[in-house]
Amino acid sequence: MQKIRVAVIGVGYLGRFHAQKYAQAAGCELVAVVDARAEAREAVAQELGTRGAADYRELLGKVDAVSVVTPRSYARVRYNRRSLAISRPVSPPSR
Repeated sequence: MQKIRVAVIGVGYLGRFHAQKYAQAAGCELVAVVDARAEAREAVAQELGTRGAADYRELLGKVDAVSVVTPRSYARVRYNRRSLAISRPVSPPSR
């Protein structure tokens, strides 16, 4: 079985928790953690043995899933400016 390649955007308290769980999950490969704060992203990346990135666009085409773990106010401002697909099912829904 192929592992799901995941990234976490935002590595504050909750984002770090998401990244830890993905790093431990047998069916996942934590490809990167993304945060504008260099100190935070590099600390979590080093802790979990993955890559740190400053911009989510560096990961386009390199991941299958993303956890967006940013403050709600930040997400609202960013996502209202663009049309984004925030999630998609891993498999088609069963009927």
